[in-house]
Amino acid sequence: MLPAGEQARGHEFHYSTFQANEGADVKAAFQSKGRLGTKADGYLTGNLVAGYTHLHFASNPNMVKEWIHACKQYQQSRK
Repeated sequence: MLPAGEQARGHEFHYSTFQANEGADVKAAFQSKGRLGTKADGYLTGNLVAGYTHLHFASNPNMVKEWIHACKQYQQSRK
């Protein structure tokens, strides 16, 4: 939802460990920085981004524009 190098703020209050199936091509969706330090976080595959971080859209208005643009593109592809 953001170009490389841009940042947005959010919060996370769930903690668990994700273990991918052996041989799975798993890519981190983003870097997070918090009380546990900086780490690769989230899960990215195709157009799916999953993770516990709840993003605050007002922290980077470009994120909202990109999300709406992606939604419109998806809608057009389904016609």
